[in-house]
Parts: sequence; C-alpha cells; structure tokens
Amino acid sequence: MIKEAKQFILMMNTSIGFSVLSSVAITLCFWGVRSAELNDIFRFIIPIIFWTCLIAEQICIWRANALRKRLESIPEYKVQNGKPGIISFMQTKAGKVADVLFAVSVVLYIAFEIAKFGTRSYQFIVLAIIVLSFRMHCTLNGKNFKYKEYLGLRSKGNDK
Repeated sequence: MIKEAKQFILMMNTSIGFSVLSSVAITLCFWGVRSAELNDIFRFIIPIIFWTCLIAEQICIWRANALRKRLESIPEYKVQNGKPGIISFMQTKAGKVADVLFAVSVVLYIAFEIAKFGTRSYQFIVLAIIVLSFRMHCTLNGKNFKYKEYLGLRSKGNDK
C-alpha cells in the first residue's frame, strides 16, 4: 500500500478517536460539577478537551479528504464518489450502527425529559451518546470512510 493510503487510514482512525474523546468530555461534565473543589478545574479543562478534540477531529478529516483526492487521481485507486456523510444514511455497517444509536438515543433523551426520569448523570451520558453517534453518522456514512473500507479490502490481497 502506498504511503498516502496509509496516511489516509491513519487520519480517518485518528479523527474517530478524537470524536470519542470529545464526547467523553461531555460525560466528564457531570462528575466535574458534583465535586466542589474540582469544580473550577473541570470548568476550565473539560471545554478545552472538548473543543481541542473537536478541532483536531476536523483537521484530521480535512487531511484525510485531501489525501483521498490525491489517491483518487491515481487511476488504479479511483473509485466512484459518494455523498457527504451528513446526507447519507445506512451506507456502511458501522454507519448503520451509528444511525440506529443516534435515533434511539434521541428518543431516549426526549422520553427522559418528558417523563422527568433519571438524574443529570443520565442526561449527560445520553447527550454524549447523541453527540458521538451524530458525528459517527457523518463520518461512517461518508465517502471518506467508504474509501477507507475500499483501501482495507484492497490491502487484504487485492493490491497489485
């Protein structure tokens, strides 16, 4: 596999990792507000973690997109373009999981709010799942992730 393909896969995997980390920061909000002495520290650190990971995720996606376009300029690495992930649904196995998780978590959050069920911890956890599953919907159903799957299949023995 050529160098750009390996970098592309690394950028896609790294963007998913940053997405998970920024969603974990949302769940940390609950524990940060429960402890009075840690409250000020958490108010400062959690947003930094969230926004830094969100920005890093986007940078990795932009880098992966540029690498994909460069790879597709090579005739043997050219595949049919897809649609952006935000407007694509159920495009990959992982995308299906993210789409279902997103729908279930939104319904669960609304049900918790209407029924006034649960504590703030449930709200933070379900909110983190909503944010993560929406971002995973966009990533896992998009053309970059489909291209990542293509490269993975190609490297398993179909590469020339």
